[in-house]
Amino acid sequence: LTGRSPGHHGYTFFSQLTNGTYNLDLVKADHYPADFYYTHLVASGVRCAIVDVPNDAPVPDFRGLHVVDWLTEYQAWEFQTQPSTSKREISERYGVLNDTGGYGPTIDSLEGHRHLRQKLERSAAIKYELMRELLERKDLDHIFVVFAEPHKAGHHLWKYMDPTHPDHVAAEPYLRDALLNVYQQLDSHLAQLSAQLSDRDNLLIFSDHGMQANYRGDQFVGTILERLGLS
Repeated sequence: LTGRSPGHHGYTFFSQLTNGTYNLDLVKADHYPADFYYTHLVASGVRCAIVDVPNDAPVPDFRGLHVVDWLTEYQAWEFQTQPSTSKREISERYGVLNDTGGYGPTIDSLEGHRHLRQKLERSAAIKYELMRELLERKDLDHIFVVFAEPHKAGHHLWKYMDPTHPDHVAAEPYLRDALLNVYQQLDSHLAQLSAQLSDRDNLLIFSDHGMQANYRGDQFVGTILERLGLS
């Protein structure tokens, strides 16, 4: 959300080679040399609420509400807010899934994925409640909220829904229908939020790329280099 390409800010993935080493390390949010679009809005006097933008870090003296890594998929920071007092209010009023933010670890098993469905449903529900109250506030001009639940669900739960998936597991309906349920829940939340808007409001919905089985093969690069003696 900087309007700049990776050629400018240097970020291509959430883990990257650390210069001078062969280490793949997580990239923290303060790595970016470019400002997010909303910093320009705030500097121009626009009152904003920004919630769970990926790879975000708190902006000092933010005018409005800035929530970082509350319910996010990949954490590049930790759960913090501006103003800082809002963190406790959000935690007590809406809840958290993990004390430091995010969804917490996902165990790659049937039981782990059942628990993941529960976490994603709760995450979407409590973020919807915050969004609903933000729309009722009269002191905000711009609201941007990211729901990462469908993306997380797609990575882990697609194989239960799709019998053509190479890793398909014929599980019980709770897992088979988990991905569809996450989609339907969010669709319902969006419908209810849009019903709160006035004729003066503008609603924009951005969607990430689609989800399907991954056949790119880039996950084999490390193994190939090892077998060639190049790593």
